[in-house]
Amino acid sequence: MTAALATVTFSATAAQAADCSSGYVGLTYDDGPNPSNTTNL
Repeated sequence: MTAALATVTFSATAAQAADCSSGYVGLTYDDGPNPSNTTNL
């Protein structure tokens, strides 16, 4: 059996307020997926 290791580097930027003056807001979600939640969502 062999094992593999990986290094993952994330870079993040500061959160900023969005301009919602046009009246639209986009929402996202990440449920996993989970069989008991995905169908309900």
